[in-house]
Amino acid sequence: MKKLFVAFLCVIMVMVFLPTMAFAAEGDVMAEDAFREALKDGETVDLGGATVTLEAMLSLTDGGSYAVKNGTIAMSESFTSNDSNNKTIAVQGDDTTLSLENVTVVSAAGNRGAIFVGTGAHLDATNLVVDNSSSDKGAIIINSGASATFSGTLDLKLGGESWYGINVDG
Repeated sequence: MKKLFVAFLCVIMVMVFLPTMAFAAEGDVMAEDAFREALKDGETVDLGGATVTLEAMLSLTDGGSYAVKNGTIAMSESFTSNDSNNKTIAVQGDDTTLSLENVTVVSAAGNRGAIFVGTGAHLDATNLVVDNSSSDKGAIIINSGASATFSGTLDLKLGGESWYGINVDG
């Protein structure tokens, strides 16, 4: 009888831990250095639902074509900067293109917004969520001479002190 009771108790203990293991799979994280390494000209980074937390602005400036899908790009909450142009993502320079599909971009209080598209650059966003609720600046800036295409849904989460959602210069 004791052996049967011990076996039953072992089965119950294993069953109790199953939900914990299932929940642990949620909220996957991709290391920042691995993300930056994977983000190469002409290739798509599929985050597979993972979150990348940046310690510094993601700056794409070399005329390349970059694509990210299915995940979150977030600035670290500990991020601080005195740079007036600091965003979570900056796409700048002639013929530099960033495509975002099913991506959430999150700014931090130290950011001056979430996404900047500079002169000559292009942003192509499909089903984009921008969480700018921690920043007191605008969410998306599109400079004169730059372009952006939004399709699907665009969800802007702005803080009480945000200046604007999307600013199109010129």
